[in-house]
Amino acid sequence: MNQLAKPRALPTLFDAIPPELKALPQWVGWRFVWRAGSDGKPGAWTKAPFRADGKGAAKSTDPATWATFDQARASVKRQGFDGVGFVFSPDDVYFGVDLDKCRDKDTGELTPEAQEWVNHFGTYCEVSPSGTGVKLIGLGALPEGMSGRRDAATGVECYDRGRYFTVTGQRLPESPESCSGAPDVLSEFLAHHFPKKEAAPVATRPAPSALDMDDYELLAKANGAKDGAKFAALWSGDHAGLPGASEADMALAGLLLFWTQGDQARTEAMMRRSGLYREKWDTMRGVQTYLSYTIAKAAEGKTEYYQPQAAQAHQRDHGQGPSQRTSKPAERLEPAREGSNLPGGDQDDDFLSAAPIRPASALAGDPSDTWEGDPLPFGQEDLPPFPSWALPPVLRDFSECVAASVGTASDLPGVQVLAAVAAATQKRVAVTAKRGYTEPLTLWCIGIAPPGSRKTAIMGHIRKPFTAYEVKENALRRLDVERSESEERVARARLNKAETAAAKGNPSIEIQAELDTARDIVGSLKPVRPLRLLADDATPEVLTLMLAENEGRLAVIDAEGTSFAHMIGRYSDKPALEIYLKAHAGESHTTDRAGGNGAARRTVSVHQASLTIGCAVQPEVLSELRKKREIAGKGILARCLFYFSEETDAADEFDTPDLDEQVLARYRKRIEDLLTLSPSRDLDDDDQPIPHMIELDQAARDLFTDFYREVQQERKAEGAGLFAEWLAKLHGATLRLAGVLHMAAHGKPGAERPISSETMIAAIELAKYFSAHARAALARIREDEATEGALRILAWVKRNASAVSETMEKGGGLSLRDLRTHLRAFENNEDLQAALFVLASRGYAREAPMPEREEGTRGRKPTAKWQFHPSLVWSLEV
Repeated sequence: MNQLAKPRALPTLFDAIPPELKALPQWVGWRFVWRAGSDGKPGAWTKAPFRADGKGAAKSTDPATWATFDQARASVKRQGFDGVGFVFSPDDVYFGVDLDKCRDKDTGELTPEAQEWVNHFGTYCEVSPSGTGVKLIGLGALPEGMSGRRDAATGVECYDRGRYFTVTGQRLPESPESCSGAPDVLSEFLAHHFPKKEAAPVATRPAPSALDMDDYELLAKANGAKDGAKFAALWSGDHAGLPGASEADMALAGLLLFWTQGDQARTEAMMRRSGLYREKWDTMRGVQTYLSYTIAKAAEGKTEYYQPQAAQAHQRDHGQGPSQRTSKPAERLEPAREGSNLPGGDQDDDFLSAAPIRPASALAGDPSDTWEGDPLPFGQEDLPPFPSWALPPVLRDFSECVAASVGTASDLPGVQVLAAVAAATQKRVAVTAKRGYTEPLTLWCIGIAPPGSRKTAIMGHIRKPFTAYEVKENALRRLDVERSESEERVARARLNKAETAAAKGNPSIEIQAELDTARDIVGSLKPVRPLRLLADDATPEVLTLMLAENEGRLAVIDAEGTSFAHMIGRYSDKPALEIYLKAHAGESHTTDRAGGNGAARRTVSVHQASLTIGCAVQPEVLSELRKKREIAGKGILARCLFYFSEETDAADEFDTPDLDEQVLARYRKRIEDLLTLSPSRDLDDDDQPIPHMIELDQAARDLFTDFYREVQQERKAEGAGLFAEWLAKLHGATLRLAGVLHMAAHGKPGAERPISSETMIAAIELAKYFSAHARAALARIREDEATEGALRILAWVKRNASAVSETMEKGGGLSLRDLRTHLRAFENNEDLQAALFVLASRGYAREAPMPEREEGTRGRKPTAKWQFHPSLVWSLEV
């Protein structure tokens, strides 16, 4: 899978961009990202949008990921983007036309047809980043129900929402400096390039009042319509008899497009709250996500949309006006059976009779009562996905190949291959940011993955080049090992004999001399041991000995995280942390080891120990760490690059892609190549070889300096705590990541080259990914018993949403007795109330208002009851 050289984009002329576009907060950064090919198709460079604040990918359908023009412009230098982009929104008045491969890069001459359209539109037109195409941006809108079209054969594209355009400011001299309108020309253009798709004239966008209802009302109508059973099944996550998840995505998109009158942005926002949601939706398909692509495909050729006026007329014809209708709330999203009679009229008449979706204000007791905002999520919600694009091709291809084959997300293999490269290069290469500041290439990559994540299969592929290298190397040194073991047996036998003779009392001068000689011989031995690159279930004591016997470098690449459990003291009340801390920092370590069978203690020394860890642990390990106070105090957790592995639907599939042997072979060859790298020829003060020192080029140094300041500011704002301690180590981890990426990309020659700005950009992106995940992991560790209880209640409410909503509807809430009847893990009301107060502090629950007692009445005080946020008990928030 050969990667083509990265294209070079035209420089952006920011001052030449139309000011009316710059005034809108609809800007993103973009950079070239390599997308590997599949199904025999070659890979290609694509222009992917990114957030200006550096928090990952931007989405053309999510305004929260956009920025102002000034912010996007500043991010080009700060984030290392290749340029800026403008996002077309349903709320603006602009459309864009992209004419690809129509310009001679050397002469600037356009093809006759392209020149004719540029003249005809008479609006702002600029050269694309490649220099071989042009883009026009004008005033106008596409026909109702259509957000865009693309002709793959000609490369012609036209959009007015849900997409973004790269913007260069390289305006054609003959085009205006601002955007102008030409609706007739747009209609003519669409009819010419998309004759089968676009017969309707250009229309203005539907007025917002045409659909004067919120998502809850719209979903209620969809659920009560003729095809409500199908809609209900899809919305709840059921494929409704369709062949697979992709077909279900397309079907739900088509239904929602009908109800939203073709509004693709609203359709996407609603789909993301359905039970069909999966990680694949956010994977890129060119310059758009898979979900955006699916919705656009579902919109093609669609001409019929929901019309409220027609529905109201239908109701009047059947003698049912709005004031005559009655709405009986359903307990849950119950699919209406075909041919069934629903209360209040025929199935397609009473739209709300089977509606399960309720507005947030609709709780038992007081319908006008409202909840303020959305709850504050626990744990790992909304964590950024793993940025596979940041990996060099040899690692990216390998991780994506393995992930696709075993049916997992790319994060677990993607992170662990970083640990593999670190294991191959530790003590051979180090990164120096400035004089006196050096970081070794050791990483501790700790994944949090539930059972069934295919960890063993993934780790097996990652470990393979190490075990193969061990076998090959040990075959070469077999005779040396045997000779060394023989010499050691003879020397120790001689020493034992001399010690026995001396122990008999008043040894002679000859016996004492023999004893001294035997000790000198044993002390001068330099044993040759079989090579060990990987350790598995090793205690700290065994780990120290293995490091001493293997030039001070070792790696743990473990599917079950047993060695990590040893490190955090899972099997011991007093974990031995010193060897781990020193092996992360590359420091020397000496310990006295007890001899067996009454033998004297012996000293074990490790020069500049280096230990890389790549493992996956189950989530409950984080909970156990709460009880290990000394772990946090020693800084072990601050050195871990935590990440939560995503679950995917592909894990349930058997028919996954076969492994690409060529991709696996390239990965194995790169690791084996790095394993043959020797240290530099320079020696330290102990006459030991020192690693090759890789420097940063000036652009990379500038990027790192800016990121260093950003992290320091965040750390100060964070104050004290586990995450603040973790942030204090992030700049060092970023340099290590940069060194690992650099060596993975260049192989052994990388030891003689500086780290580039492109590599530093990728390292910073990975550092931000790990930062978000570390915050979530450390928050989970900090959780106390009350928070554990809150999470238990939350899970129970979600599982029993129907019953909970019915109880709240009838009785105004759930009493402590109600909750303890079902949640038997709570031993008393005090523990239960403590957990409920945690939920209340995050907006998930609240105490129901107590009814006022009439004057003069007697009896017991009314029982306190608890209510839960509508997002937990109504189906809109699946």
